[in-house]
Amino acid sequence: MVGLCEGGNEPEGSFKASNETETLGHVLGFYKKGELLRNNRHHRARTAIANLLRNRGWEVHEEIHCVSEDDSHRRVDIIAINRRTQKAMVLDLTICFERDTNQALQINDDKRAKYVS
Repeated sequence: MVGLCEGGNEPEGSFKASNETETLGHVLGFYKKGELLRNNRHHRARTAIANLLRNRGWEVHEEIHCVSEDDSHRRVDIIAINRRTQKAMVLDLTICFERDTNQALQINDDKRAKYVS
C-alpha cells in the first residue's frame, strides 16, 4: 500500500504521497505525534512500575544517566534496590507496536546484551 508522509516543506500536519508501505507500526513510530504518544505511554508505564515497587518496599531511582565501559551513554528507566534482600534490578522498558510473536524475546535479548557483560 502506498501511503502518505509528512511533507518536507509543507505546513506542519500536511502530508504528501510516499512510496513506503505504511503499517500501523510505521505510522505510530515514524510521525512526530506517534513518537510523543509512545513516549507518554512509556513514561506512564515507568511511573506505574516504579510506584508499585516503592509500595512493596523497594528503593527506586528513575531515569538514571550512566556511562558504559565502552563510554556510550545510557539512561536506565528504573533501578530498584531491595536493601532487605540485597537484590537489585535494572529495568529498561520498551513501548512499541508488535510486529510478530518473537518480538518480545528479541527485545529482551537486545536489552540483556546492552546491560549484561
